[in-house]
Amino acid sequence: DLSSACVARMLSAALSEWTWLDPALRKAVETGLSLLLKRCDEQVRERFQSVTSVNSVLRNQNFERFVHNIPLVALLSYSTAAKTIGDDSANWYLARSLVLLEAWSRLRAQGSTEGITYDGLVLDFALTRRSCDDWNALITDEMSPGVRSFIDDLLVLRAPAAAHNLAEIGDIEPTHMTFYLSACVRLAQLDSLPELAWHLNQVDLRYFRSTGLALLTELRSAGSRGQEPKPGKRAGSYAVSLSTGWTSEDLSAAVACSTSNNSHIHHDCGSVTIARGEEWWICDPGPQHWLDTSERDFTIGTEAHNAPIVNGLSQNRKLVERQFHLSNESSRTIRADVDMTECYPPSIGLSCARRSVW
Repeated sequence: DLSSACVARMLSAALSEWTWLDPALRKAVETGLSLLLKRCDEQVRERFQSVTSVNSVLRNQNFERFVHNIPLVALLSYSTAAKTIGDDSANWYLARSLVLLEAWSRLRAQGSTEGITYDGLVLDFALTRRSCDDWNALITDEMSPGVRSFIDDLLVLRAPAAAHNLAEIGDIEPTHMTFYLSACVRLAQLDSLPELAWHLNQVDLRYFRSTGLALLTELRSAGSRGQEPKPGKRAGSYAVSLSTGWTSEDLSAAVACSTSNNSHIHHDCGSVTIARGEEWWICDPGPQHWLDTSERDFTIGTEAHNAPIVNGLSQNRKLVERQFHLSNESSRTIRADVDMTECYPPSIGLSCARRSVW
């Protein structure tokens, strides 16, 4: 579970990084970490025992159960914990962590995403463990498709003049679930990613958590200012966008368009959000809530999105394959066309449902 994963990561950091711990307290932390691993071991092995190769995950019809953010970050944190205390289970955890990180990266690059914040949580836990050479190589090499798509999503979803303010398409809360920013800083430290460095330098410091803020200080002291990306047409993993630039006078439109079957991505293909400067003025109410209330029904329902209703019916399926076209209408006009036909019940008999934004 997520709480145990967070505790395991914190205690591992205490043992490996907090040199000021006195011997008695260090021993108590090590004992606690060992007990935590023993308590969770049976449940973790039951879920991940069959994970032997990347293909064993990719070919599984229920691959989401392996790469869903909560069980995956739990596995990653227990792997770090086992290595930290030299537990006999360390190799078992490491082998499956490496396989699942590569599978997660490939799947994300193909469009299987839980949204920028939940995927950022996975990356943050993955990047916490930096003492393993195989792990670091995986992040920068095999994981590069997933990392690249993650950075693309940041640029697709940001308001022009507010890097922290991402379009709330799907279950993301960018100003509250800011752990994804810590992952961004870890990525920028680990590899040369000029667009990411540029983006991070524009994020208001108030939105960084303590760990991310400390890492950002190191990054900025190194003098990395990054490279400003060109505005215009851009495709992310679950939305496409049009933008005129990165100032308070500029506009951006993000259009939902996803093949992801994860529940954190809603049935909202073609739903449009529009920003000017720092704010999203036409927006999606955002995430579903854990409590089964009328507010939850609203945020995941048809009234919370502006995707078309056809013959009284809303979308109930995800795209099998995305069909969109980004083009230049003229020297001053850019356009996005998103095909939504597959998202509606076959009983409607739609020949074509397409949303165009320019």
